[in-house]
Amino acid sequence: MTTTHNLKPLEKIILETIEGAGGAWLTRKDITQRIGRPKGIQPNDLDALARLTEIGLIESKQDKRGLVGVKWVYRATV
Repeated sequence: MTTTHNLKPLEKIILETIEGAGGAWLTRKDITQRIGRPKGIQPNDLDALARLTEIGLIESKQDKRGLVGVKWVYRATV
């Protein structure tokens, strides 16, 4: 298990969800579905993803979709 860096409960849930993907990239929609958010991503979810990325427990990238669309994807770091 990855070092938890004093993670908040939501951050732990999201990290465990991403780690459970086995290295696959997950979209925000994938993550919210797996953590039981039927209404989609919430501001506190975005904060958790940003913090996990900042401390190096996950990585993120933007996949361009069309001329102006962007899809964020995330995966656990090794």
